[in-house]
Amino acid sequence: MTKLLMYTIGTILLVGYVGHTTYALAELRKTNAFLVEMINYNATHIENILIDVEPIKQFRGLTANRSFSCSIGHVSAP
Repeated sequence: MTKLLMYTIGTILLVGYVGHTTYALAELRKTNAFLVEMINYNATHIENILIDVEPIKQFRGLTANRSFSCSIGHVSAP
């Protein structure tokens, strides 16, 4: 094979590699941007929940790692 043919094959492979890497990085950037938006959205909701939480006075005697039963409508939990 001549040098020109070797350089041509090498250049084509290099261009293909760079193109594929660029595409993969662009897709990762899109995915990362979506994940950042989702994290911010979830953080906002968690912050709102933490602000709105008030202790239930009827359970003041409970300490850590205690369980209790409750019922909501026709469904009851142990």
